[in-house]
Amino acid sequence: MAYRFKLSEAFDDGVRRIGLQQIDRVIEQLNSAEDAATSIHTTRKGLKRIRALLRLARPGLGDEVYRTENARYRDIGRLLAEARDRKVLMDTVHKLEGAATGRTKTAFTAARTRLAHGGSAAAGDQHSAVIQKSLVALDEARAAMVSLPLDGSSFDTAWEGLARAYRQASRAFDHAFEKLDSDSIHEYRKRVQAHWRHMALLSPAWPELIGARVSTARHLSNLLGEDHDIAVMMETLSGQGETATQTAARKGAEKKLASHAPGDRKLTLTPAQRKLALAFATGRQENLRRTAHTLGRRLFAESADAFAERMKLYWISALEAHDEAHAHATPAPA
Repeated sequence: MAYRFKLSEAFDDGVRRIGLQQIDRVIEQLNSAEDAATSIHTTRKGLKRIRALLRLARPGLGDEVYRTENARYRDIGRLLAEARDRKVLMDTVHKLEGAATGRTKTAFTAARTRLAHGGSAAAGDQHSAVIQKSLVALDEARAAMVSLPLDGSSFDTAWEGLARAYRQASRAFDHAFEKLDSDSIHEYRKRVQAHWRHMALLSPAWPELIGARVSTARHLSNLLGEDHDIAVMMETLSGQGETATQTAARKGAEKKLASHAPGDRKLTLTPAQRKLALAFATGRQENLRRTAHTLGRRLFAESADAFAERMKLYWISALEAHDEAHAHATPAPA
């Protein structure tokens, strides 16, 4: 179930085929025996692939249909996000703890202990309920994908959608590195994710060249994702990213630990530990953003129209070669 168009298919047929494949893959993943956190993480990636596909097809769908279908998968992703966020937070702290030394490492160890004791005992039940609700929504999504109203079979729709998405990514790049705030960086990451998935979809046009672009954009997306995870962690350590439920759970755990394990009461970071952890995390973000800026300049160096036209020429060339090879391989009628 490769996530790419076939040179031999019409664009509208390809959109429905790929969309249905991805939905079936997501449903299978949610029904798998894997642990809930892994299953949810893989599922959310599948939902992002579907949304990128819809974004590429947007000119043929029309704005109203696009918004409806995009919201459908966005809402399923949000439903699953809360169940995933805690593991991401713990993984981020663990990663920084491994990279730090001395008192800074001790600070991250304290942060990890605090987060571990602030968890919910009902997490497994919550995951199960979320998965069941998502499966119902995905059954509805599959029915809608079968009859997705897409105007026209020409790949001209793809080039228009590609140019639009590329232009948005380029603007998000400029805005993110002008503002250098977490929200702008995160918005830029979403545009980069859509771009590398568009490249994967269109990779048959020139697999070697476009494959390199896919790898670069995916690496950039991972860097920006780590930046976002660190930002969320910093908010949590500062007390800004905690919900009332999370705060109550943490305080309850602290109280319980203080009464039953007097020798290990330090669930809350000291001001000095918090300062060390935040300074280390900020330094890591700065390094990530320097690399991300360099990669972004390479990926979005040309205009959106020029880029889409170049991809169109690659596709037409590959299609001509495909048709010629097929014609020579087909025996002439007697």
